[in-house]
Amino acid sequence: MARNAGHRIDWRSAAFQERNDDASLEARKNDNIEPLRSMMRECVVSTQQWAARQQAIAAARLAANSASRAPGAGTPSSPRRPGAPGAHIGGESERRGGRVG
Repeated sequence: MARNAGHRIDWRSAAFQERNDDASLEARKNDNIEPLRSMMRECVVSTQQWAARQQAIAAARLAANSASRAPGAGTPSSPRRPGAPGAHIGGESERRGGRVG
């Protein structure tokens, strides 16, 4: 119904996550739907607002993924001890003082 009217319901909004249980309980127990209405006013967004939020979320994910793949990301800050898993074991040219790589 919301989508057909040009709106979306953002179930991830802080308003929903913080108040849904209490607002629903208030409506059920005391027949008071005002807390639900108030919460929904904050959760219902226009299609344009929804698209902007989705783009922001995608950009944040892309930035986080790019940062984790940046040069040096995830590499140890100190050299590995010889023979440790993943440590480089020098070849013949390294032992003769030659350049490796």
